Amino acid sequence: MTHWIFLLGFIWLAVTYKGVAADSAMQLLGLSPLDEKYFKSEAIKCKDGSKSFVRARLNDGFCDCADGTDEPDCCDGSDEYDGKIKCPNTCWEAGKAAREKLKKKISTFQEGSAMRRREIEHAKQEIVKEEAELSKLKKEEKLLKDLIATISLSFNH
Repeated sequence: MTHWIFLLGFIWLAVTYKGVAADSAMQLLGLSPLDEKYFKSEAIKCKDGSKSFVRARLNDGFCDCADGTDEPDCCDGSDEYDGKIKCPNTCWEAGKAAREKLKKKISTFQEGSAMRRREIEHAKQEIVKEEAELSKLKKEEKLLKDLIATISLSFNH
């Protein structure tokens, strides 16, 4: 009886291990061995830096990243064992609109940054002018106070 329990336990362990290994392999289809570490974490960043996605969205058939990072098994033939399969990389075309939107966003950001730098420079120049005017007015105030004091002394004598 002990042998049967041991055998059943061994079979259960083998089936469980095979299931875990199969799940991991399923999610990592089409990956270059060099990229396996990149896709290990639960939150994965698109290689172009545009956004992040959860590991469950890896190879789900929908391009979440404009550069196709989330669909490494997207059929371009590179993941085929003999390399003879040739088909278009559909992720690139699917991501075209997202890349254009990102380019526009970057352009708008750059324009806004340039405008901000110009406004800051203008404000600095205005501060210098205002400080010079303030200094001039303080000198005039001192002269006028001195003049008033001198006149007050003349009237008091």
